[in-house]
Amino acid sequence: MIPTRIIHHKVEFDLQHLQQRYQNLQWKCQDKRTINFKVRIRFSDHCISEEIFDTPQKGAMYFTQYGKTRIFNPDRYQWSLQLPTIIDSLFAKPTESLRLTTERNWFIVQLSMQHPLRNGERYYCFLRFRNLAKISDNPLKHYIHLQVESAYPRSTYPLTPRGNERIMFGRLLERLTSRKI
Repeated sequence: MIPTRIIHHKVEFDLQHLQQRYQNLQWKCQDKRTINFKVRIRFSDHCISEEIFDTPQKGAMYFTQYGKTRIFNPDRYQWSLQLPTIIDSLFAKPTESLRLTTERNWFIVQLSMQHPLRNGERYYCFLRFRNLAKISDNPLKHYIHLQVESAYPRSTYPLTPRGNERIMFGRLLERLTSRKI
């Protein structure tokens, strides 16, 4: 999990916006059933760090996971400030489309950010979902895990299997609970 604050080159950064949280969503299925989801949202350190290719720097903040080390990136941090709003928009408008990548994770695109993007870049937010378990005996209430795996600007479009496969956020959760993904 991401800490609540870090110090990188003697500058403190608040990471409260990337702390685990929960959202509820009510979704009306194609068959007219209504499903209630409780979604746990977690953010990866990849949203605020990048791979390191040079020698470690004194005073820098590093994240190590699965034997790989990443360095805190102040630009990624600035872009990450909008991540909660981007994720909240999926719950406010569950008909928003997500796209599938070749890595079998999903992504959404933000065209403009408060922290400026370079010319020709878009901000990509990569997501992975899991159906954790039913919350209760009610078959219409489900517990979902949404992991924001990474988020960063890029000028190239992520390749997708089967062309440009898209699915509405709510429909994705519906299929996830019925194992039709």
